[in-house]
Amino acid sequence: MDSGSSSARSLGILGLAVGMPVAMLGMGLFGYGTVDDQSGLRTAGLVTLAVGAASSLAALPLLALGSTSVRNAHGTVIATYGYGPRL
Repeated sequence: MDSGSSSARSLGILGLAVGMPVAMLGMGLFGYGTVDDQSGLRTAGLVTLAVGAASSLAALPLLALGSTSVRNAHGTVIATYGYGPRL
């Protein structure tokens, strides 16, 4: 059995839960700033989008580290828990 880290999994879930809405907000701000031709709003949207994207991308390896797999005597994976394969 390869056990994953529960704290890494929790941080990964938190990173996705925060990062995705922040990235969407950034996209909305950037789009609104582009339509209204407001460079400050566009810049704020890009910065917000970058922060949300970075948080979401950082969450993916944490989710992989937080997964658990169970192998039988032959080394075949018979059960997994979590998100994605173990790294």
